[in-house]
Amino acid sequence: MQKGNQSFTKRINLLGRWTSVIALFFMLLVPYGTAYYFGVKFQLNEVLAASIGLIATFLPTAVVENISYYPVFGSGAMYLSSITGNILNMKLPAVVSGHQIAKVNPGTEKGDVIAIISVGISSLVTIAVLLLGNFVVGEALAPVLSNPVLKLGFDNITPALLGAITIPRLVQAKKLAITPVIIAVVAYLMIGPENFGAVQSYVLITVMAVSVGVAYLLHKRNLLDS
Repeated sequence: MQKGNQSFTKRINLLGRWTSVIALFFMLLVPYGTAYYFGVKFQLNEVLAASIGLIATFLPTAVVENISYYPVFGSGAMYLSSITGNILNMKLPAVVSGHQIAKVNPGTEKGDVIAIISVGISSLVTIAVLLLGNFVVGEALAPVLSNPVLKLGFDNITPALLGAITIPRLVQAKKLAITPVIIAVVAYLMIGPENFGAVQSYVLITVMAVSVGVAYLLHKRNLLDS
């Protein structure tokens, strides 16, 4: 059984690497192909110079998010969700719901399989909704979605999803949850809502590091089960 699990993990990582490379190739092919078609010439050093600000802003966030999502998603679902996107507001709720429905824990072999299935189904549903929205019912739904009465709700879908995901986890693991909650709240109050968005990735990685350290100490002292 153990040999089979190792083989599955090895194949998942191999497939994930290759599909990531292929997806990246086609993503880069779009701007390069468009530039070639319209005869737009540009230099790689000019592109890097124009992108350095975006890289400095989003690279830490991307690294931290992948590290923080991995314990829940596992390798297979992490590869798939990184390619298809919408991790925070689509894939993460789907994976958490899948774990709850199947009654499995994240980070386990069964949890990784359920995560792959959840992300795959979520991706297919997203594609179907986009196709329907763009080519079938998009014009009919546009006035409804832009209605001022409903707009406030649509603007807060992500916070509502994260709240529904987070609160049960906090209740289930109070001793583990208290440290990240206190650090995050204190950091938010000290930095302020205006500047918090610019440094949130650094706050997140700090919270992760401190929380792991506290969890390790609690585990060593057998305080988690008491």
